[in-house]
Amino acid sequence: MSGKVGMDWFPLLPGHEVVCAVVQVPEEAALWGFKVGDLTKAKGVHIAGFFSEYTTLDAASTVLISRNFGVNTPLKGLDKPLCPIFCAGITIWDGLEQTKLGVSESVGVVGAGDLGQLATAFLTILGHKVVVMDVQEKQLVACKEEYPGVETINSDNCSDLATKLREVNDGNLLNVAFVTSGVKAAYDSTLPLLEPYGKLIVIGHPPKPLEISAYMMSDKRLR
Repeated sequence: MSGKVGMDWFPLLPGHEVVCAVVQVPEEAALWGFKVGDLTKAKGVHIAGFFSEYTTLDAASTVLISRNFGVNTPLKGLDKPLCPIFCAGITIWDGLEQTKLGVSESVGVVGAGDLGQLATAFLTILGHKVVVMDVQEKQLVACKEEYPGVETINSDNCSDLATKLREVNDGNLLNVAFVTSGVKAAYDSTLPLLEPYGKLIVIGHPPKPLEISAYMMSDKRLR
């Protein structure tokens, strides 16, 4: 209702990412090859109407999931694993594209909430060793249970994060850190954990501006 996501007119049906079956393909959308009965996905954090029974999609930004799904076929829970990919999933994947991680590079995830666990999933599936840090032990336990190969650090009860990181990471700091937490302290504690020429991937958005040491950025050639 604040209008922060671009929707400040009323009345409206709000929207976010959508998974839906195609029921009609107008002539101007036929060029994209969609057919009635296709199961599709579209991003829509700024798009009104995606929480309604029927909606209109932009063919140019719609993704085909499968053919011949059927117009009246129930999703049967398919929306739950698929919808987050167009929001959180793309956010994390964009970060991965930015890093251009080498197989031997050390990577950390700061924040083990939903975004952090998704980052951990992508990174471990791609074969990277991951160190996950958070102040909530239960979230670290969840990461460890789901991805047994990861190392975890509870930063709430660790007085020297750099030393602890070296202990669990073969004596190394991080080449890349994904900060998925929206807390300023997460950024403050992460910068000193980066190796020279390290990369910090900004994913979590703190409500207040960050204070970043220009000296540290310059001295360690951080990016």
